[in-house]
Amino acid sequence: GPFRVRERTRTPNPTDQPTYRTSSNKFGSTYGRLLLITSSLLLPYLISVPRKVKFGRGYVDTIRNVPYTVSLQLIYEGHFCGGSLISPDWVVTAAHCVHGRSPSDLTVRIGSSYRDSGGVLRDVRQIIVPEQYNPTASFDFDVALLNLMQRVSSSYETVDFIRMYEASFPTQKGMKCLTSGWGATKNPNQSSGRIKSAMLDIVDIDMCRHALYPSPVTDKMICAGGQNDDACQGDSGGPLVCAGRLAGIVSWGRGCGVVGTPGVYTFLPKVRMWIYEKTGV
Repeated sequence: GPFRVRERTRTPNPTDQPTYRTSSNKFGSTYGRLLLITSSLLLPYLISVPRKVKFGRGYVDTIRNVPYTVSLQLIYEGHFCGGSLISPDWVVTAAHCVHGRSPSDLTVRIGSSYRDSGGVLRDVRQIIVPEQYNPTASFDFDVALLNLMQRVSSSYETVDFIRMYEASFPTQKGMKCLTSGWGATKNPNQSSGRIKSAMLDIVDIDMCRHALYPSPVTDKMICAGGQNDDACQGDSGGPLVCAGRLAGIVSWGRGCGVVGTPGVYTFLPKVRMWIYEKTGV
């Protein structure tokens, strides 16, 4: 098919980095039980534009409230991005997190509130990135799939799969959604390594375009923000959950938790068919 499929090899290239500002030791945000995050997620940089996923305020959470949230880890370096568990052996994340990487570079920590311990670790068999993803040209199609080497069971309280929005999505302005992760906080000294989550509002797309001009906000994206709440560096690839379903993937932004500047997420209904074609999920 017209998609790049990278099979697991043993030739990791540490210099082949995505253009987004992902890093190890970052925290993300999640849709959950009215939990506000006290940290901010910085979104990666695309081309010359600072692309950041943001969390402003938020609260330390527990993985039991967001059991679909997973931590992507670089071998020997630790957490650098988030992801969402959609089945026993598939994770959805952002393309800019894994583009240019080998599956052998990565492990996925599942079912732990802590980015550095607990839960279960799974190796990655395969990375799939849409052929249309071009980090030097646009921010569209910022989605990727990780096929896990070994299936994970949802019989634990701390592990569950998240259902995804299909083609239709009620994108009313002000709709409440949850994001979660282990990304950076506004004050690095407050980063505990424990998962945090933030409740965000869906932002009108025209207002979002105005706030982020001249960076292009397309119909394949959705915007969300809150009172100092946002995703930040290290939250990339993590979930935006609305009404109990995955609606977005932390993608980019400008700053973290900046008032009047929403974060931008890959709009899941626009890539839902691609996900189904690749995974059967």
